[in-house]
Amino acid sequence: MLMLAVKGMTYGGVVIKAAGRLLLREPKGHYDGYVWTFPKGKPEPSEPEVEAAFGRFGKRPA
Repeated sequence: MLMLAVKGMTYGGVVIKAAGRLLLREPKGHYDGYVWTFPKGKPEPSEPEVEAAFGRFGKRPA
């Protein structure tokens, strides 16, 4: 299951596998005090929001 979340101009999502496992990432240098977070980031100029969110996972699911 993939759920998309939008916060300001940062786009990302939550990947939940059938076994209930979540995809998390460890921010470089524990940015802003985070130890683990969901994949997200700012879009490239003129990049659609949905594509920006999917792009943080490496590819869009089929």
